[in-house]
Formats: sequence, structure tokens, C-alpha cells
Amino acid sequence: MAGRDGAFSRTFALLGPRAVGKTSLGDRLLDLAGVTRQFGRVDEGTSLLDHDAESRRRRMTLSTSTAWLEWHEHTLFFVDPPGSDGLAYEQRLAAACVDGAILLFDGQQSVGVPVRRLVRETEGIPRFAVLTRLDRTEDPDRVAASAQDAVGNSRALLLHLVAREAGQNIGIIDILRQKMTTSDGERPVRESDRARLALARERLLETVAATDDALLERYLEDLDLEPDQVANALAKAVLSGRLVPILWASAWTGIGGSAILDAVVDWFPSPFDRRRPWALDIEGNDREIAPDGPFVAQHLATQLDEAGERVYLFRVWAGSPPSKGPWVHAETGRSVRPQKFYSLRGGRSATARQAGPGSLIATWDPMESFPGETWTDGPRWVLGGPAAPAPMVAWALETQPAVDAEKMRRSLQILQTLDPALDRYVDELTLRPVLAGSGLDQLERAVGWLATSLGVQIRYQFPHVSYREAPSLAVHGVEGVHRKTSDGLVSEFGKVILDVEPEGEGFRFEDRSVDEELPEKFMPGVVEGIYRGGEHGPLAGYPVTGLLVRCTGGDYDMLESTSEHFALAAEKALKEALKQSQARFWEPWGRLEIWVPAEHVGPVMSELAQRRSRITGLEIGQPEAVIFADVPVRETLSFGPRLLAITSGQGRFLQRPGRYEPLPAALAKEVRAASPFLDRTDGG
Repeated sequence: MAGRDGAFSRTFALLGPRAVGKTSLGDRLLDLAGVTRQFGRVDEGTSLLDHDAESRRRRMTLSTSTAWLEWHEHTLFFVDPPGSDGLAYEQRLAAACVDGAILLFDGQQSVGVPVRRLVRETEGIPRFAVLTRLDRTEDPDRVAASAQDAVGNSRALLLHLVAREAGQNIGIIDILRQKMTTSDGERPVRESDRARLALARERLLETVAATDDALLERYLEDLDLEPDQVANALAKAVLSGRLVPILWASAWTGIGGSAILDAVVDWFPSPFDRRRPWALDIEGNDREIAPDGPFVAQHLATQLDEAGERVYLFRVWAGSPPSKGPWVHAETGRSVRPQKFYSLRGGRSATARQAGPGSLIATWDPMESFPGETWTDGPRWVLGGPAAPAPMVAWALETQPAVDAEKMRRSLQILQTLDPALDRYVDELTLRPVLAGSGLDQLERAVGWLATSLGVQIRYQFPHVSYREAPSLAVHGVEGVHRKTSDGLVSEFGKVILDVEPEGEGFRFEDRSVDEELPEKFMPGVVEGIYRGGEHGPLAGYPVTGLLVRCTGGDYDMLESTSEHFALAAEKALKEALKQSQARFWEPWGRLEIWVPAEHVGPVMSELAQRRSRITGLEIGQPEAVIFADVPVRETLSFGPRLLAITSGQGRFLQRPGRYEPLPAALAKEVRAASPFLDRTDGG
């Protein structure tokens, strides 16, 4: 591998929204560098980067991939994370583990909200933008203007014009070099393009000169600059973040690909040139991570290979992997000894010959690590990583009969090592496992992994809402009798008399009986029976709440009665009392904090109104606003995907438990029909 010195390496990420052509561009860069014999296509399932079975099946990037190539005696490592809004956490992880970012904008349309989010989230690292689909854009000037606006007109710098002929886009015009590139190669700029090229070049020179006082003085004197002067100043401006160049490219024709690779070499820093990352030690002190210092690596992603084995991908920030000593988990102090390291190109692996600063390396050795975590050769220094988003949608899982509980448990553990933004818990009503995530794409990917890579076929649905049943009327003197005879003689006996009254939320018990009718020693059995009777209400089997139960008396057999007999009697009494009390459904409400771009407050408020919500507060800020609302939990099950759709992937919410309120009568039939407990009710 050429360029083994870290000073001749670059590490960057391809970042862009779904369907922007990001992975296709990555495949084209590999093709231009001679890595592949044929350009891989996502839509045909031949992409080198989209190598996992689920990505190929769905024709979209679902897992973070890495690759490396050689260009002008430099080694370029790059990361290709998923572009879906529901998998935005992996884009943030990728941006946190690289030295530069290429932002991909769709050249067929004006820049949308997801791209503006990426522009904000990549502040602090050198980046440039690429307008994709050069061969298909119909109005390149409008799209370029939109891109400049998204980046910020004061720092956006257009470096390419689109060359058109007979209504078709035939290539790009490099404004700085004043050359035109088409599918046939480089050629002089046509006379018809010279006027607009001159105007664009003047703007370029003014913009670059403004980043350097000495250069600006020279430009004002001569009204021109040498290309090398501009190139050097441009590289410094990109490194400092003062400028974000904008280029055009087409993955399908390859036009613009070489310019992108040249830009990576010229503008992105080596691991020794970038602003060094900082870490915290276990005492909370700042630690500078120097490339030539102790070994520090950050877990970038975990993949599944074709055999379903986990592959751990790391970004090396400093030093080299210890040849003899262990890797130390910076947060816990746990140590492991990985033996073999590889460089990956999609699903292809080769022994890593460069594992120093800037390298992207992988191992199949068991690390039991989560993306974002830090590993060192001893120091307990933790690099900061992006926080996982709060879950906004959940699915309850039901396995096929052939899948045992232990296999399901292990598979879900593996899922969380692949995607730490997944949450899992147990449905309190059905005791089924639940997966929760920030969007449908994330959950669909997880279910796909379970099926294709882990061999677990499942069905899924929204989790059951934890409805409750509560009495509406007070009933008194309801008897429950347990009697069993043998050969005409009583062998088991217990009698309990109960009053039931509605009372807010919860479940309260009072003993008003006298010892002569119901001895104190049987009272634990009465209490147990009452709680058993309240586990499943008479309407649809949901737990009972909102009642006061008062034991007013009973009867017993001096020789035969036991606490269990009174438990059975009390259970019968409570169930009968609940039937007479005209029980009704109560539903849980959640307390939501919803963060949305300020311009989307109106549509989100309208959506909440349709979900029977009550707005409790609103804080308008820039660029985000926060909406506070009380919302029925049944309405929040599908709110996450809808919120993402309304806000183009930017909205998010956090839900906290609220209170229970009576369910509207119009929904009672639907709730009963969906109950998982109908077979446990008298009517089921």
C-alpha cells in the first residue's frame, strides 16, 4: 500500500440524504482509482459498498461501509454511512470519526432540509459539497444557487459550471483551472462559455482573496491572482472552515470524480494536520490526542458478514495497535487482545498494512464493543461521541415457534452491538420483546438483520397500549364464595363480602370486617385474591385501576378453611363486583417534548390536534422550537414516522409517562377487539 506515512493519508466521510447517489459516487471513486474492474451499481445489487444482503435486497445503504484507495501517492480512507433520516445517528458517528466530509446534494432539485441538517452537524471539520447527477439536472444554475444558500452564501464557493449542448449536460467547467471536462476527457472552454466563466472566476477570486489579507491586497492591486496562489489560499480556507467549495459530478459517467479525489488530497488535512481531538480522562481532565502519542482508536461501526459474524470497524486516532499488549476499553478498563486487523472495501478484506493515525481498520475478534466507544493501549481517555437519539417508534416482536427464547435473547443483544441507537425492553402486558428506534428504516433494518443474518423469523406490530379498566359505579355487599365438598362433606370453604367504589387512579384496600366473621389470619389470602381478581378486568382483560376495595365481612369453616380458600373467594367477589360496577376503559397519556424546526411548528401543531392532544407549552427559538403536549399513548405509536415526514427528518420527541384518563366511548369497541387478553375474560 503506497503512502504508509500518515502524512500522506486522508480520512473522510461521504454524507448525504437517502437516494442522493452517495454510495454510487463512492463506487465511482473506487472505479476511477482502479480498485474495481467494473463500476458497481446500487440499483442492480452490484455495489461494492452496499455489500450486505439486506442493503442489496432493498437497493439502499443500510450499513456503514468503509473503503480505501490510492490517489496521487496518497492513501484515502472513506466512510459511507446510510443516508436515511431514520439512520441519522450513523451519519453523526461517521462525521465524528473522520478528518473531512464530502456533503452530497441532489443535483436534480433544490437543496432540502436533510442537507441543511448535515451542514449544521459537520461544523468544525473541513468539508466540501458535491452536486450529484450532473447528467440529469435540468436547471443547474437554480440548483447551484440553492446549494450556496444552504451552505451559507458568505462561505459557499462554486468551483464548477455545467457545460450544456443541445439541451444536454455534457460536462463541467473548472472555474479555477479554466478547463472543460466531458466524458471524452479534458478540452478547452468553448467560446460560448467564456463570458459566464469570466464572471464566475471573478467571483471566485474575490471570495478566496477575502480569506487572506495579503492575498486580498495583491488582488486589489492586480485584479488577478495566480492559480497556485488561489489553490493554496483555498486549501487553507477549507481547512479552517471559512469556505465550503461546491463541485458538480456524475457517478454514472464519472465526470467530476477525479476532481473530487484531487480535492480530498489538496483540501483535507492529514491526521497530523487536522485540529486534534480532545478526550476526557476518568477524572474529567482534558487530554489531547496527538497522532504520534499513545494508541487511541474509536469504534466506528459494527457489520455482519455473510456468515452472520460480527466485524468491528475502528478509526485509529493516534499511535498504532499494540503488538503485544491489550486494547483497553477507556470507559470500563476492560481489556481484550485482538490478533488480526484488516482493511475493508465494502465486504472485501485485506490484511491491514497501514494501521497508524487516520487508518480505518477492522477485526473479527470478539470486542463486545459499541460504536462510539474509545479504546487505547492503557490510558483511560474517552473521546466524545454523538448521543443516540431518543426512540420515537417501537415494534413488539413475536418469533416463529421454532425460535427458542435464548436464541431470541442472544440475537437482540447482537442487534444492539450493531446499532447502539436501538432500545429494547419487554412489553409489560404481553411480555414480548420490544425494539424501539428513531424511525421505521431503523426498525426495518433490524428485523431484516434478524431474518437474513441471524436466522430469526419474526412478526411485528406496534406494542399493545397499556389500557386499564376502572369501575364507574359503587357496588356494595357483593359476595364471593369458594366451596368444595367430598362425600357430602365440606372440604374447602371461604366466603368474602366486598364493597367496590371508584377512586381516582391506583388500587386501594380497606379491611372493615370483624374477627368473628373473618379471622385476621385469613386476611393475607383475601388481599392476594383481590389483587389476582384485578389483574384482568371484565371488559377485555386489561388490569384494573381506579378503585377502592373494602372487605366488610365473610364466613369460614373452623376446621377446613385456609388462606387459599379465601383468596379464591375474594377473587370471585371482586370479579363479580367489577361486572356490576359498569367498568369502563381508561387510557394512558404521555407527556411529550417535541423539537422541530421553527418553520414547521404550524404543521406539527395541526398533526397533534388530529391526535386528541393538548398543547401545554411552546417555546419558539431559532433554528428550533419546542412544543410541549399531553398526548394519548395510542396516538404516539405512529407519531414518530409522521413527525419525520413533516419535518424532513429533523423533528424528534421525548416521551415521559403521564396519567390515565377515561377512553372516549367511540373507541371502546376497537380497544376490546385488539385486546391480547380476550381469552381470559368471561366473554372471550
